[in-house]
Amino acid sequence: MENQEKEKKWYYDDSIILLLAFLAVFILYAIGVALFISKGDEKTLGAFEAITGISGLILSFGTVYYVVKTYKAQQQQIIMQEKQIRIQQDEILANKKDVEFNRTLDIIYKQLEYTNIVFKPIADEYYSSLKEVATLEEIFDNAAQYNWIFLLMIEQFNFYDLIINKDIFHKPDIQILNKIVYSSVNQKIIHLYNKFTMAVVFEHDTDELKKKYSEFINKQYITDKRAEVDDLIHDLDEEKKEALILEKYNIEIEEYNEYFGFMWDKFNILSKLINNLKNRQYK
Repeated sequence: MENQEKEKKWYYDDSIILLLAFLAVFILYAIGVALFISKGDEKTLGAFEAITGISGLILSFGTVYYVVKTYKAQQQQIIMQEKQIRIQQDEILANKKDVEFNRTLDIIYKQLEYTNIVFKPIADEYYSSLKEVATLEEIFDNAAQYNWIFLLMIEQFNFYDLIINKDIFHKPDIQILNKIVYSSVNQKIIHLYNKFTMAVVFEHDTDELKKKYSEFINKQYITDKRAEVDDLIHDLDEEKKEALILEKYNIEIEEYNEYFGFMWDKFNILSKLINNLKNRQYK
């Protein structure tokens, strides 16, 4: 079967056909030379010259045809080579992506072990006291705890964001990695973050939220320090006593306000990281 296909291809190849045509013309030309020149009369020689001119024209046409066919064949070969190169490049990229995906997956699983080691004592210490947080006042009262929790969460989730968000990965690859991370971290920590988010969900204005916290901390100082002022000063009305307390403890109050601002900034950074994780997972 293979010999028959090769034989068929040999007979129908344009180059072979053209070569046979040149050979046939050359043989006829040689025969013409032998016949016409041997007779030697003028009419015969004139006819021979005409045939020679036509033969030269045919040969020139055949040469041009052969050059054009050769050029087209070379172009097709170049196109095929470029196509093969692209296929090879795609295969190399796919292999590289698979290797990088497996490497990233291995790193993620190892990092998840460390992440949950970091999160466990935080969850054990704060989960019972913060799991039912539902109001701004409760958020304000536990700002220091949230500041510490958010700091640790940012450190961990920022690592996953950097290692997953790579140009080499396709969307399904990223979704798989995000799902593994989000479902594998300590869910008590995720719950605390979600409870905090629900408590501040309507507080879109950062300045307004900080103002509310400032009012909250002022009220706390006034309540806690009222007895101390009453013991020292008896002849001031309530409004002046409150102003005196706020003036006396102004530095401490400002430190609390600044601390709350730091905590709120951490929450916004953490929200972007977790939202990126969720959005890339469920898009």
